[in-house]
Amino acid sequence: MACSATLASYQLSDCFSSRGGVKAVWVASFVEDGFTLTSAGTVSGFATGVTWYKQDLHRNLASLTSTYNYDDSTKASYVSTEATWQYLKMQKESRVQMNALAKGDLMAVVEDANGTYFALGVQEPVKVTSGTGESGTDRGDRNAYEVTVTDYNEDYPPILDAAAISSLPA
Repeated sequence: MACSATLASYQLSDCFSSRGGVKAVWVASFVEDGFTLTSAGTVSGFATGVTWYKQDLHRNLASLTSTYNYDDSTKASYVSTEATWQYLKMQKESRVQMNALAKGDLMAVVEDANGTYFALGVQEPVKVTSGTGESGTDRGDRNAYEVTVTDYNEDYPPILDAAAISSLPA
């Protein structure tokens, strides 16, 4: 059966399997107009001078959540998107990275488990809104730093096209 979208239900069917999770995250210092948007609303490239840093992620330890928010009394609406990931093992390098992220205005690109790349920081800087360091009580418990960055945008995060994806560092 062909892939179809029904406007009445917004239900995509028979298109592909859908997996949860995040495969990769890249961060950069925020630059005004740092993403090049097409008329279709996709990201086709980045501003000159933007340097992306790929974060060291492990499987099943990162997530991306976008939430539409609306206030009827003010008629204000926006989408907040949170990307959360962990740096396993609380060590010097991880602590230094956590501190650097927390002090900066950021842009981010998040690749989900389906191979879709999302742009965060298109309209305003992405900020670290939460960070924790945790070592459990048992030998098998988690020992990690966890960071959450939050993006606020008028719409859900735009998706990168093939040209933008190919310009990210491996």
